[in-house]
Amino acid sequence: MFIVVSKWAPDPAKADEWEAVSEGIPAKFRAIPGIEFMHRFINEEGHVVVMMGYTDKAAYDSLVTDPNGAVAKDMAERNIEAYATWVSSERGETFD
Repeated sequence: MFIVVSKWAPDPAKADEWEAVSEGIPAKFRAIPGIEFMHRFINEEGHVVVMMGYTDKAAYDSLVTDPNGAVAKDMAERNIEAYATWVSSERGETFD
């Protein structure tokens, strides 16, 4: 499984817009083939931390890295970056 943990800093001046634009993302993304899970929480710094599991790196690349991928297109259509700033991401394969 390929895991991605991303941090986003919502713009406090656009909190209502952020809430509206991000509504429904977890359910929609969880239904996409190749996505194993999606969870998110707000950390102590007020960042939104998103944890996503993909079946493998190829699934991640086809859904996120490819601008025509389902996740990439959804994020672009929602114009997420108008309401929050991407802070960082950690990516990698799981191991035992």
